[in-house]
Amino acid sequence: MYCCSDFGVPSEILVAIYHPLYVIWRTVFVLRYYLVQVESEIKSDGGNGIT
Repeated sequence: MYCCSDFGVPSEILVAIYHPLYVIWRTVFVLRYYLVQVESEIKSDGGNGIT
C-alpha cells in the first residue's frame, strides 16, 4: 500500500503523517454516526418514556 511516493519522500514518513490523520478522521466519523443514532432514538421516544 505504501510503496513509493511521487515526491521522493520516504513512505515511512508519509505513513507517520497520514496514519494519525486517518485515525482521527475515522474516529470523528464513527462518533458523528453514533451521535446521530442516539439523537434519532431520543427523537423517536418523543418524551413517551417519561409520562
